[in-house]
Amino acid sequence: MSNPKSIEDLNWALQIYSELVKYGERSSLWTQSESCLKILESFEEYEKCEELYRILTKKKDPRNNSK
Repeated sequence: MSNPKSIEDLNWALQIYSELVKYGERSSLWTQSESCLKILESFEEYEKCEELYRILTKKKDPRNNSK
């Protein structure tokens, strides 16, 4: 993985991460999740990556779509 460009990238990713953790797939920033995950990984924020990965895969799991 290439080195992150700046601390602004990390700040951006943390804002996206916070929104996604709070609102999940209902977040208006859902489309930013993959970029966010890559930036968090490049800064070695592995705990946040793991949590975000769980949120992303939860949406894709049909067992979680019960209403």
